Amino acid sequence: MIYKTLTGYMPTDIFLAALIFAFCGFLFHKIIQWRTSKTRKKTDERFDFAFWIKDNFQEAIAHAFILCLVVRFAPDFIRYIAPQLVVFFQSSDKMLIYVAVGWIVAYPISWFKKKFKK
Repeated sequence: MIYKTLTGYMPTDIFLAALIFAFCGFLFHKIIQWRTSKTRKKTDERFDFAFWIKDNFQEAIAHAFILCLVVRFAPDFIRYIAPQLVVFFQSSDKMLIYVAVGWIVAYPISWFKKKFKK
């Protein structure tokens, strides 16, 4: 019964899939940010995966925790904030929505990272 508390109204497999797709949205955001960043001096045009992991590890952990909360409470947020969207979310592909959620949540996390680095 503890899994019902952690996943809410969603079955466990849908909850885990939503987290994976939301994290894919975060990865898309970070890759596009890396390719378009003008603040970083790139000595080599090749993608250095080890450096990228070290540079974004804390941000990825923060994103994972926030995504767990957002995915868990997303049905409740929608039901109370915008009840007219409930039908849309029930009829559309939920995983595409969670990719967008992962992408959107990455922006404030990046902003906080830049703000506290100064």
